Amino acid sequence: MIEALHALVVPVLRQRGFEGSFPDFRRLTPQAVDLISFHFARHELAFAAEVASGPPGGVTVGQLVVAPDKMTVWNVPPEKRFRLGPDSPDQWFRFRRTFPFLGDPHQRASRALLPYLDSQAELWWKQCAAELVRTAADPEVR
Repeated sequence: MIEALHALVVPVLRQRGFEGSFPDFRRLTPQAVDLISFHFARHELAFAAEVASGPPGGVTVGQLVVAPDKMTVWNVPPEKRFRLGPDSPDQWFRFRRTFPFLGDPHQRASRALLPYLDSQAELWWKQCAAELVRTAADPEVR
């Protein structure tokens, strides 16, 4: 599955300015650090892609300061993250070989993620960046 994500999804992320290595990628902008991370289900053949945004100056987690070029989705509070996928009870991309005639399940699952980069991830990052800018400009919002 990781090979299929490297072949189909990572090049799209690189074209969009993301850096990092699997499973954590980041795009540094003047307004925010856009983040995406991949993780796998423990008990089934599935992966999830989660997005978040952090402040451009980095974050403090406990007493640890995480620089923008080291941030991951896991450095952002859960309520400020979003899991990409269809509006179903869960957003896992499954790669079981239940229908061999449909082709490689790993490539199929990777391709299924791609539309959500535009329809959900970019919108989430844009909204979070606007919120970060608003928060930085108005200390009362914090």
